[in-house]
Amino acid sequence: MANPRLDFAFGLVEESRGNTVKAAELFEKAQLAEPSALPLVQRVAGAKLANQDRTAAVKLFRDLAAARTGDLNVQLIYADFLIAAITWRFF
Repeated sequence: MANPRLDFAFGLVEESRGNTVKAAELFEKAQLAEPSALPLVQRVAGAKLANQDRTAAVKLFRDLAAARTGDLNVQLIYADFLIAAITWRFF
C-alpha cells in the first residue's frame, strides 16, 4: 500500500537535490493515492504545465475543485491556477 505522505516527503528531497524527474514521479504517485490533497495537486499540475501538458494539469485542478466544492481556499487557488495556465500559453 502506498504512503502518500512518505512519497511526498521523498519527492521534496529529490526536488531539493535537483532531481526533478524523480520528484515529479513521487509527487504523482502520492497524488494518485490521495487525489484530494491540494499540495499534491499543485506539485503534479505544476510539473505537467512545465512539460507543456496543460490539459492534464487543468483536469487535475478541475477534479480537485469539483471534489472540494465547499472549500473556498481550493476554489480560489483553482481560479489562480487557471489564470496562470492561460497566461503561460501566451508567453
